[in-house]
Amino acid sequence: MEETLMAQIDLENDLTLKLYDTSRQIAGDRWQVSMTAKIKIAFKGLLKLDEICGVAQAESIRNALGPVALFEKRRERNFIAANEKEAVLKNMQETFLNTSAPYLSNPLFPYNYVRRTYQNLSKRY
Repeated sequence: MEETLMAQIDLENDLTLKLYDTSRQIAGDRWQVSMTAKIKIAFKGLLKLDEICGVAQAESIRNALGPVALFEKRRERNFIAANEKEAVLKNMQETFLNTSAPYLSNPLFPYNYVRRTYQNLSKRY
């Protein structure tokens, strides 16, 4: 899947949100219009992880997830006419930023996301 960087936004919690156009043509002039939001959460930047989760759990999290956790959300719409693609993509971006930016900018977002990701991984094994 080809990704084209649409926007890079520095959040208030020192993370960087990147929005990618991951659209693809499906038939004739019709498109699957999609946008993917990504945030890399490096553990060395989460110095308070030990304080929030406790040293033992923080070490388990680091061992299970590696040095970086990746937050990723995808939005898509199908069978969009080629002449409407850019407007639909722009609307997706604006809607995502209006609804998600306050949550993603919260200082506790990286800790909560990492802890939830670890808990989901632990349930599988």
